Amino acid sequence: MFHFSRYQDILEDELDRRYKTNPMYSMRAFARDLDIHPSRLCEVLQGKQGLSESSASKITASLDLSKNERDYFVNLVIAQDSRSKTMRVVAKKNASKIRELHQETKLMDIDSFRVISDWYHFALMELTTLEGFSSDPAWISQKLGISLVETRAAIGRLKRVGLLIEKDHRLFQTEEALGTPNDVASSAIKKFHKQILEKAAVAVETQPTDSREFGCELMAINKNQLAKLKECIRKFRKEVATLVGGGASPKSSVYALSLQLFDLTQEDPK
Repeated sequence: MFHFSRYQDILEDELDRRYKTNPMYSMRAFARDLDIHPSRLCEVLQGKQGLSESSASKITASLDLSKNERDYFVNLVIAQDSRSKTMRVVAKKNASKIRELHQETKLMDIDSFRVISDWYHFALMELTTLEGFSSDPAWISQKLGISLVETRAAIGRLKRVGLLIEKDHRLFQTEEALGTPNDVASSAIKKFHKQILEKAAVAVETQPTDSREFGCELMAINKNQLAKLKECIRKFRKEVATLVGGGASPKSSVYALSLQLFDLTQEDPK
């Protein structure tokens, strides 16, 4: 949580985490668990109301936080909402010190992890390039088929890691091309690809053939050819991305191109 610079983001991230665990979980349930009135919680998250130090301490008692995490949260609240300028300055310094102590734990990578591991983050970024795109979270939620809670959390997360910016109340993608390291085993990357495969399994049943392309080649190979095969596939992916990314043609949909190459045979018994 030390990568967050606003306590509202910590609360929204926790709400999103609980929602993923239980899709029936709601803002009202979250307010109940934090022992705060639902309408007040909404206004706090929207920045319309602040929290007192005692309220912040009360909230941290409802969350599964370490002592340093509790101190960090409370200091963020004081730094943002205290009426005393002196207390705000001191709390900001305290929060910075706590954050610095935890930099080596690589918690700054958590947002990147989530951008990679949940498919709709990249889809949301591409959505911003469509003709007729709306920055309204409700529109994005409907377009991607995800919840409003997931949508708002994703927008906030992408803003924090610098992949989305907002100008004149409109969201813009800041990077044209993003990728992950090749041949690196990562739970985040695995989760992302599993989600894409699950989406593909639905698409093959629900989308008409003129809107999709599914193909498979079964081939006997020498495993010494794998490096060359991977190189060819990666080159093809780049060529496709360049093809659809260029020009001034208006874009109407976000597509996923997913290629799989894997061994269908078992290792010989020892």
